[in-house]
Amino acid sequence: MVLRRWNPGRIAVHLAKTHTPESCLTAAGKHLVSVSDLEYFEVGRLKLPFRVYVVEESGRKGYVFYCLWEDRAAQQGFAATSLTYRNRLEPVLAGRRNLGQRSLEVAVWGFEDAPLAEAALVRQLEKVIRVQG
Repeated sequence: MVLRRWNPGRIAVHLAKTHTPESCLTAAGKHLVSVSDLEYFEVGRLKLPFRVYVVEESGRKGYVFYCLWEDRAAQQGFAATSLTYRNRLEPVLAGRRNLGQRSLEVAVWGFEDAPLAEAALVRQLEKVIRVQG
């Protein structure tokens, strides 16, 4: 499990949205089999957006669950964005400039299929995440 935090700043959003398992896993020599659409997993009343990366290494299948969370965002979800003037100006006009970002990455191996891997993810999230208030 890896938790990263990008403090609020001029390039936090760009760094967080471009530092994904897709680039890191392949750079580490893993074979990327597939990437899911956005899936939500719940812990308490917290709904976390994840992409699921299926990878292969030495003939073994693994699942990497990746969540990107934007501080103070009204709605959570993520997509890679380019640094265009429009993409940089829209958050400023909405009063959401220079927000911090967090990412959570959980890798699991040894599961025969995605539903078993997802159940293991939820069990782990319930152990480490506490929802306050």
